[in-house]
Amino acid sequence: MQIKATILTLAMLTAGLAAVGCGADETPPVGPGPSNAVTYYQHVAPVLNAKCVGCHQEGGIAPFVLDRYDIVSKRAQIIRAVVVDRSMPPWPPGPQTPELRHERKLTEDEIALVTRWVDDGAPAGDADNPAPLPPPDSVALQRADISVDIGVDYAPDTTLKDEYRCFLVDLGTSEDRVAVGFRITPTNRAIAHHSIVTLFERSELAKLQALDAETPDRAGWPCFAGPVPTNANIRSIGRLGAWVPGVDAVLRRPGVGTPVPAGALAVVQMHYNNEGGSGTDRTRLAVQLADKADEPSLQKLQLLPMRNGQLSIPRDQPDVVQEKAQTSKQWAAGRFFPDGEGYLVGVAAHMHLLGTAFRVTLERDGKTQVLLDIPRWDFSWQSQYDFVEPIKVLPDDKLTVRCVYNNTMAHRVAAGASREMRDVSWGEGTNDEMCIGYLDVVDNKPPPLSK
Repeated sequence: MQIKATILTLAMLTAGLAAVGCGADETPPVGPGPSNAVTYYQHVAPVLNAKCVGCHQEGGIAPFVLDRYDIVSKRAQIIRAVVVDRSMPPWPPGPQTPELRHERKLTEDEIALVTRWVDDGAPAGDADNPAPLPPPDSVALQRADISVDIGVDYAPDTTLKDEYRCFLVDLGTSEDRVAVGFRITPTNRAIAHHSIVTLFERSELAKLQALDAETPDRAGWPCFAGPVPTNANIRSIGRLGAWVPGVDAVLRRPGVGTPVPAGALAVVQMHYNNEGGSGTDRTRLAVQLADKADEPSLQKLQLLPMRNGQLSIPRDQPDVVQEKAQTSKQWAAGRFFPDGEGYLVGVAAHMHLLGTAFRVTLERDGKTQVLLDIPRWDFSWQSQYDFVEPIKVLPDDKLTVRCVYNNTMAHRVAAGASREMRDVSWGEGTNDEMCIGYLDVVDNKPPPLSK
């Protein structure tokens, strides 16, 4: 259930290759190959730098680097295997999805190039005349104008399989600002299932502090159903963002942002799963604010969640489809569409461990457009995706969220889910299930992005 789960599996597989001649003590031949050979310095390094090094670098989320020949060559066989089966670089969206920003997937030519390089013995090539390296296609904050954490090294309650805990954080803003990027970083990803950061006005401080004071023996407060109880008369001003396995930094597209008022408070909702590991966590939050000169022109980014909360996933069933369709206006519950239309600029998906496939579609005048298609769901690789070209949405468009599940023992074992075979429904626990599509909406059409 960790962000590193897939990569760590690869690391273990790499270790296992030692038995077949690819261990750390056996280094492929070094030096330039034939003039027509595919080599590391002239051909492979640029591909890895563009598509892999964003995670596989010193300080990155991956457990080893891929920016040095000696390391890459020792992992040549496993690199070949994971690029051929397309599990690396991790890019869940399928080909029916509209063009997205920061696509990490390899082209067919790039896969063929890496395959040929490995099959030829992973030659180094001419280290003195390397090909130019394109920058890694990764998302990073340009700066952290706000840097805070949850204020405590929190040890989850080990009597619970899943604990939802909320922490009150003062963002320290002295004037109204607009956030254009954020990075939520759990320090213990073995126990962190997800995190959601919700914003509140300063006027709600006393009520939020009262919630915190209800459990004086432990930091924060229990928040299983949301950051604040529905009967607490505490109003949020919106969500700043979220972290799930697979997400690193999020940088909003030009022209949009999230208002952060003077004196703003954040409630950081943490979902801890004690079956994944142990220890303490001190999740950190970094926020990039817009340049002040740009703030008056930025559109407010709004979130349209599409929740199918009526899930019924029978035991021992391998292909359970759960689907819910409503008009855009119904999903939005009266929000948005002040002038009758809006624009979709981003999309995300969320399921748990039994999920196998996910899709969101938009239907208008009998024509259906896929907004996000994930044909092979992997809990460890969730993300927020930005459309290169904004997509118009009208109040009466039909939006459908479709989730597919496998509730067999074989899948439970493979996915690291509980081996307690049972019927599954909607729930907040890791071994319950969810089916949610998230759409980012703005009122006016922003310019398209470069891919």
